[in-house]
Amino acid sequence: MAIYTGKSRTSQEKGHKLFQQKYGGKVFIIVPKEGKVDAITEQKIIDEYNRLLSMPKGKHE
Repeated sequence: MAIYTGKSRTSQEKGHKLFQQKYGGKVFIIVPKEGKVDAITEQKIIDEYNRLLSMPKGKHE
């Protein structure tokens, strides 16, 4: 199980880096506690969303 988790995480990290390079957006992995996301993480996501909305449209669209 630990080997699978390690390989899976490495694969995810590579995918996240490619996404960030291609689209310029951050990737968030959310683990809600009691069905809720903490306020700091929620604000980071909102800030990133607003940053992406303010960017000029790119060739990826």
